[in-house]
Amino acid sequence: VQDRRRYVGLSMRRRGDSGRVEDRSKGSGHSTFSDPGMLEFFSDSRRLPEDLYPSELRFLPWLASESKTILDVGCAVGGFADIWTHFAPEVSYVGSDVSPELIAAARRLRPSLRFEVGDASRGLPFDDRGFDVVQGLGWLHWEPRFADALREMWRMVDHRLFFDVRLARPGSGTIVGEQRLAFGTEGWDGETTTPYIVVDLVNFVDLLLALEPFRILAYGYLGEPDDLVIGIDGEVCFATFVLERSLVGGSTTGAWVDMPWNLPERPGLARSGALAEVVPEPDPPRC
Repeated sequence: VQDRRRYVGLSMRRRGDSGRVEDRSKGSGHSTFSDPGMLEFFSDSRRLPEDLYPSELRFLPWLASESKTILDVGCAVGGFADIWTHFAPEVSYVGSDVSPELIAAARRLRPSLRFEVGDASRGLPFDDRGFDVVQGLGWLHWEPRFADALREMWRMVDHRLFFDVRLARPGSGTIVGEQRLAFGTEGWDGETTTPYIVVDLVNFVDLLLALEPFRILAYGYLGEPDDLVIGIDGEVCFATFVLERSLVGGSTTGAWVDMPWNLPERPGLARSGALAEVVPEPDPPRC
């Protein structure tokens, strides 16, 4: 279980993660993201293969084996650069984050890499289809304009978009709660919060289909939000997706999934099979 003493309140307990606590603390745009506790956390955490959670490990080694250029949206101080290059030493990594303080730290820690300040929901300074993979992990559930952010990230994808969201049970609709943010050892300050968004599965699939991907790959499992999340009752699905662009065109999107719920039947969506048919099971990271 990850040590939470220095970085409290930006975490999720996920069923299926062998009891590990998953920190999900990149980029909602709040001014507290300049907090020294956050800078300290990302300077020495979330940068090694063993720091990956099962949701990330399910896809990242496979993506790294097939990719040359990576844009990490919500990169914090760029720790994922080390993880990507562990799996693919020649990969070219670029990072972007909404926090100027985190980007300044990223540039100090990794001066040979490119890092840019930017808000994905309002537009990022990168070319159309400029990267093999665009990654957006750990912050879409904090972003009220998550649909705009997904469309912007998709604009920059040449092959695959890799991201995670929180999904509500079918029929529940989209639920907006609140997460109390706490840094360091003092706990919540009584004021600092961010939205916590659990999206409706049907509407979310419609959003993805509007992007016209060739394939939707999805992996997810059930778990309860952290105690500092309020307004969300019971379990949600912590889901990681990969969207692939079509290389040849076509009007039907295939779906390969490993989640508690099937994707809903929608026009243009083909039920194609289990995720393992497309993405091999990863080897456990060496500790």
